[in-house]
Amino acid sequence: MMSLTTAITYTYLPDIIAKDKEENPILLADIRLHPLSDKLTENLIETWQKEAPEIEFQMLVTLEEIKLFKGNEKTPICILNTGNILEKYDPEFKTSTIFNPYLTTLVGSWLRDLAYNWNSKNPSGKMELQQIGLAQKLTEGWVELTD
Repeated sequence: MMSLTTAITYTYLPDIIAKDKEENPILLADIRLHPLSDKLTENLIETWQKEAPEIEFQMLVTLEEIKLFKGNEKTPICILNTGNILEKYDPEFKTSTIFNPYLTTLVGSWLRDLAYNWNSKNPSGKMELQQIGLAQKLTEGWVELTD
C-alpha cells in the first residue's frame, strides 16, 4: 500500500488526507490557527485542484471555521463552526489555548468519528457533510495526518 503523501508531490502538503474505504483519497485538509486571506485561500484550493483533481473535497480549518470546498468550486459549499464541532472531543476547546498540532489532532479525531462513530453515533456536522456527499464517502475510511 502506497501512502498518498508519497504518491503525489504537492506544492503545499495538506495536514490531513482522508480516504474512502477503498483507500481512494477523497479530502485534503489544511489546518491553521488563523484564516488565510481570500486570495491565499483561492491559491491553495486552485493548487490542490490542479495537482490532485481526482480528490473531490478540500477543507480549510481555523479556530473559528471549517470551510469545505468541492470539485472546482472556488467558494465553500459548507461552513461549520469549529468550536461547536470540536468541543465534543475537547470540552474546553472554546476556552483553552489551542496550538496547531493539537487542532490538527482534534480535526483528525472528528473525521475518524465520522468514519467509524468511535465517539458518537451522530458526530457533530454529520448531517451537513451528508448533504454535500462527504459523510458517506468517509464511512469506514482512513484519516492520515501528514505531519
